[in-house]
Amino acid sequence: MDAEKSFFQQKTKCELLIEGDKCSKFFHNLMKKKTASNGIPFFVTDQGNLTQSLEDIVKEFIHYFTQLFGCTVPIQQLDWSVFFEGPCLATMDATHLTKEVEIQEVREALYSIGNNKSPGPNGYTAAFFKEIWNIAGQTLFEAVSEFFRSGKLLKQFNHVIVVLIPKVKDNPGVKDFRPIACSNVVYKIIAKILSNRTSSVLPGLINHSQAAFVKGRNMVDNIQLAQHNVRDDIMMFSRGDHNSVQVLVDDLKHFSVVSGLHVNAQKSNLVNFPQGRLPVKYLGLPLTSQRATNTNFVPLVDIVDANIRRWNTKTLSLAGRSELIRIVIQGIEGFWLQAFPIHKSVLNRIIFLCRSFLWGNKVYKVAWDDICKPKDEGGLGIRNSFVWNQALLTKNLWNIASNKETLWVQWVHAVYLQGGSVWTWIPKKGDSHLFKKLAKVRDKFLHNIGDAYDDMEETMSNLWEEDGGNTAKLYDILRVHGVKQPWMKIIWQSYIPPRYTVTAWMALRKRLPTKVNLSFVDMDRKCSL
Repeated sequence: MDAEKSFFQQKTKCELLIEGDKCSKFFHNLMKKKTASNGIPFFVTDQGNLTQSLEDIVKEFIHYFTQLFGCTVPIQQLDWSVFFEGPCLATMDATHLTKEVEIQEVREALYSIGNNKSPGPNGYTAAFFKEIWNIAGQTLFEAVSEFFRSGKLLKQFNHVIVVLIPKVKDNPGVKDFRPIACSNVVYKIIAKILSNRTSSVLPGLINHSQAAFVKGRNMVDNIQLAQHNVRDDIMMFSRGDHNSVQVLVDDLKHFSVVSGLHVNAQKSNLVNFPQGRLPVKYLGLPLTSQRATNTNFVPLVDIVDANIRRWNTKTLSLAGRSELIRIVIQGIEGFWLQAFPIHKSVLNRIIFLCRSFLWGNKVYKVAWDDICKPKDEGGLGIRNSFVWNQALLTKNLWNIASNKETLWVQWVHAVYLQGGSVWTWIPKKGDSHLFKKLAKVRDKFLHNIGDAYDDMEETMSNLWEEDGGNTAKLYDILRVHGVKQPWMKIIWQSYIPPRYTVTAWMALRKRLPTKVNLSFVDMDRKCSL
């Protein structure tokens, strides 16, 4: 049974139910859906014709990706003097990047790779190498260190399996498939080591206008800034006049000539680019010139609904369903909650979907507020979305107070605070909805911790030093605390299967459909035995 579970877990890439369910039927059903979605039964040619012939599909894809990956594009010689005009690596950082790799570095890189990540052409996953580390660890280390010594990579290590993922649902063409490369583990280890080394030096080299993909920065900062810039009609890449647009186009052409990367300008309306209208999606979130409405959050509700529809409640226990809500659904929520004060009606809709999924569209046996309590207070540890939204927004207050070096924080200080403190700032009538909401969250936070405004910088500084800016601590401060339940420590044990733990949890809450608990129903209460 364990071997079967492991097999289906690898095939479905489902790692989230390790602590929730151990049923292979769920994985089997999920694998069937995944297999069906991964197939390419048809595609639309450039001429607009629908093709279902397997032979034509293969030829078209091979032709397109051979041109994409297999052709050399002439590029101009780089002007290296330009690079020395910007920030440069310190000698110590350069030494760190080029130092010899150590066996512990290889081991840490290996163990940071997920066990069920898709394998490369040799078919071995990271889990295999972790299991045999004591036997083959030294050999693996020598293979990796050889690359760092010689600068050459064995051709077999560099082979990949290219998987095509459709980017659109309806009538996809060849260009609408995203190629994903599945690499061998040795290649992944080398890439991890290079990534870990460069991540420590990138913050000093890349301008703070770049908010994402740099350690210690958050793309939500730019999303929040973009919301205000669009509202003030100043989010421009150029002035919009003919000369400015021409400069923008010339820059893109120059970048293409130097890098060999070309801009995709299909379905053009204006200067060979599509003409867009607000609201649009920016970094995965809605960007609008007005205050966000329920319509702007429809994509969030749709994503949650689509994920829930993928999971069959009949093949999952209550424990498994609660884990999916806690990890997957609330993980999706978190990205949106840290950027916007989400409307109450939107969060209520998401809660309705989660609650219906948790109870299998049957009678709700435990109140949602009780479910959202921590386990030691008698709940299932699922977060209250309203409080979680406030906690994630509160973290922005600390970023502003500490004058974090991001473009958004600098803009807030220049436009709103103007030398004042975020802890005493009073919103005005014309201020944005986000900042008015931040002020309300701030006041609630101050009330809960009970400190004077004058001591806030020191208080928040101590809080962040102790907890590393952990939003879980902020959530704990903002939520309503309940009574500790001593019996919870007994049932929530790692050696007890989760589905049995949840059954015991239901029993202790007197929510199992026993005759005693169904006393309000007209039935014989005598024990059947």
